[in-house]
Amino acid sequence: MRSNFTLLRASEQCPFSMETVGWAFSAYSVIYGFSKFIARAACDRSSARRFMTIGLLTVALINLSAGFCRTAWFYGLLYAVSAVPQSVGFPPSSKR
Repeated sequence: MRSNFTLLRASEQCPFSMETVGWAFSAYSVIYGFSKFIARAACDRSSARRFMTIGLLTVALINLSAGFCRTAWFYGLLYAVSAVPQSVGFPPSSKR
């Protein structure tokens, strides 16, 4: 979703102001940081593969629903909310 903002801003019909983009990116970063901390603790106590699968499916559904958004505010909200399931990932080189 991040790379789409550059192409969208170049369009004359862009519904997003720079203020909307700014708060969406800021909210995403803060939510991602807190969620990463909480997800690490939860993944350590259960199956990381299950969390990864659920996270990927959830992000896919959020991204799909973002494609049907009519307002910039709701799109920004979905972008910020997508930080939670994206934070449950783990590096493929990690050892258990």
